[in-house]
Amino acid sequence: MTKERPSASNDAPAPGTLATLGLCTFVAGLALGLFQPLVMVGIGATVVAGPTYAGLLFLLCVLLALLMGGLAFFGARWFTVPALVACGSLALGLFAGNWAAATLDIGFGSNRPAAVVPSHAPPARVPEILNAPATVILRLDGVPDFTPNAGTERNKFVDAAGKVVAEGVWGHWCYSGPDTEEIASVETVDSGKLGGATVWVELRLMPFGGQVPMSIALPRVQIRLNQPDGTVSYIWTGQGQVKAIDRTSGRVVFTNLERSLDTGTSRAPLTGELSWTCSKWGQY
Repeated sequence: MTKERPSASNDAPAPGTLATLGLCTFVAGLALGLFQPLVMVGIGATVVAGPTYAGLLFLLCVLLALLMGGLAFFGARWFTVPALVACGSLALGLFAGNWAAATLDIGFGSNRPAAVVPSHAPPARVPEILNAPATVILRLDGVPDFTPNAGTERNKFVDAAGKVVAEGVWGHWCYSGPDTEEIASVETVDSGKLGGATVWVELRLMPFGGQVPMSIALPRVQIRLNQPDGTVSYIWTGQGQVKAIDRTSGRVVFTNLERSLDTGTSRAPLTGELSWTCSKWGQY
């Protein structure tokens, strides 16, 4: 005689049992949410949680609750209702615990992400560098084909009343150091002509931006030959020696400036003198 096997029951547990199950899993989720931060990002109709273990558990609970809910809706077995209650309560507890920890600023030592506080610090101040039109005179010893700039083309700056407040040779400039009226550099784009090329000069008296490589000695003199097509055919660079200087004028001599670029007929090292007079400081 064959004994019939009882059919599986589709009856859910008693409401009291479900309530106890839901309460216990909610408390467990609440504790986990307090201990670990929960990161959630909504993408469309889904929820992505992470990267913490609590966040991944939250995501798993949500997915299982959705699955069990679907099975219960279509009349599946008895275990779907308690599983739905357990997963939903645990996920709700995780969310509530994390919200409480963030609101009360408690985390029981966990590495909870710090809130991002907008910075209202004032922008960094840019040091003020002044400039001034200048008259620069270059002398080269033993270079008969050098013709100094006669200074016939001049820069003039006038105020609202038409009064000339600053004046210098075109292309001749003085530059101050940061937040000072001390001369940092003297530059020209036309100090004269040499072999059909324009002579460009830079004299650096102060480190640029307060810094200068240890291998560069000051004052530093650099002379270039700019060809009519814009190419640079020669560069001489070396150290100078200050003979006189104040806030508006000065004089530097140099001896045997070495060539650092030579693309044409070889030329000898340069020896000579550079003198300058700066006009009134400003922002021209």
